[in-house]
Amino acid sequence: MSPDKGLKTTKVNLTEEQLKAWRTWRALCHADENGDGYINEKEFDELVKYAVKCGYAIS
Repeated sequence: MSPDKGLKTTKVNLTEEQLKAWRTWRALCHADENGDGYINEKEFDELVKYAVKCGYAIS
């Protein structure tokens, strides 16, 4: 980490699997509006909309 610029992007080495897992976790956290640790029907609908907005195909 550079004291004046922050984290250098070339120093971040995430595997594709780690990145997918992180993005999935973030999406679930984003969808869990009430913070209870579960995704209810309404939240699930919003999760699907978010996934489509991010470019994922839902089949």
